[in-house]
Amino acid sequence: MHVLEVDKMEIKKAVVFEAEEPLSKAISHLRKSPAVLVSYDGEYFGMIDHRSLTNRVQDPSKTKCGNFAIRPPVLTPDSSWRERLNAFLVGHFKALPVVDGSNKPLGITTRVETLKDLKEAGMLPHLKASDIMNSPVYTIEENKTIADLKKAFKEKNAHRMLITSKGRPAGIVCTYDIGFWLLKPGFSGGKKDFSWGSKMDIDDYPLRDVLRPNIAFIHEGATLEEVVDRMIEEEQSFVIVVDKDENPVGVISALDIFKKISEKLAEKVEVFISGLKDESVFEYDHILSKIGGVLNKFKKAFDIHYATVHVKHTKHAFEVSVHFDTNKGLVHLKGERATLRDTVNELAEEIERVLRKMKR
Repeated sequence: MHVLEVDKMEIKKAVVFEAEEPLSKAISHLRKSPAVLVSYDGEYFGMIDHRSLTNRVQDPSKTKCGNFAIRPPVLTPDSSWRERLNAFLVGHFKALPVVDGSNKPLGITTRVETLKDLKEAGMLPHLKASDIMNSPVYTIEENKTIADLKKAFKEKNAHRMLITSKGRPAGIVCTYDIGFWLLKPGFSGGKKDFSWGSKMDIDDYPLRDVLRPNIAFIHEGATLEEVVDRMIEEEQSFVIVVDKDENPVGVISALDIFKKISEKLAEKVEVFISGLKDESVFEYDHILSKIGGVLNKFKKAFDIHYATVHVKHTKHAFEVSVHFDTNKGLVHLKGERATLRDTVNELAEEIERVLRKMKR
């Protein structure tokens, strides 16, 4: 797998509210953005998203933003895709805050931006949609009510439900939508808005009036790269997988992809390569294959997780140094030959000799 470090992350603009401002202001912006940021005296304080609104509040106009702000992992413009991957997996957030060196809020980055970078870094496993999808897809008919939806969520232990119209997909609703509906003046996330003056209880509203009609679909035979392309194209962090007859058979979320990549990283030693110049960058895969291949043989025996490889171009030769930690101590080896490939091959053989000797 050809792994590249990508440029700085894409930062999306986010509205910033002071902690003392009313929650009602933030709620009005969450229809178009996955999150808003909260500051205190100009510095980052926290974030508000749909998830943080699941707790009931009597009057959002009299509740301070600071009281509802959550504190997810915080990123900087230089955070690597690995750091972002881990941060999203920590709390299943749709967006994460990005701050500068002075803790000033810069904006947010979402799961979709991280998917873009993972694709660019060559980190997508060679899988089909059917290999990674969660099945079955839980469905409920659009003529059912929000009360029916709540019951279905509880019975299925699910947090996302596909709304159908005569058996065909019509929209989607998540558990986080319910808390959002209860707090915003016009609570629907979908087809209609309802005012606070309505006498009907929220539980009595039919799902056809509140579902979100935007759904991204992908066929079960599609590659994971095609799945990611679809998510990026639709700016959705999940897709519904359908069979050849267009019947929903599974669902894939960005988090499913993040988890799979995280598992793959855990299976192999991470090799960080530096020092390659333009004329030798084509040897990246060879270095990764030869040195990474040897280290992966001994990964379990010595609890090896990562290694650093540095290439130095001298006037008449190539010098390559390798550092990696084992449960028996740090190992540092160096090799030098006229060509980079010869240096790497000889160094890989030396690494294997050393580790076999340590294993005796």
